Amino acid sequence: MASISQNHKDVILNGIIYQKEPDEAVESMRIGLKQMVAGRAFNTPLLCRAVTEKAAEPVLGQALQVYHLGLSDLAEGKDIRAAVHAGWYTVVS
Repeated sequence: MASISQNHKDVILNGIIYQKEPDEAVESMRIGLKQMVAGRAFNTPLLCRAVTEKAAEPVLGQALQVYHLGLSDLAEGKDIRAAVHAGWYTVVS
């Protein structure tokens, strides 16, 4: 069962805390995608030949946090708790 944390930004599911992506990051992605669509960034000649019907506007999916744990960390015997938040991964479909 999922619950919302006290700061109302995180979701706790099965004891794992999933942080909500920053609102400004989501807005930045939306603006960037709209600019790419307006600039016809998705209308390359290869795509135009491959697709016969007009594609739908890209939609942002759930953002997931990305963590980094380097090989040197592992070689030093560090575990998953040494992972450092490196950014966000957002699925665009």
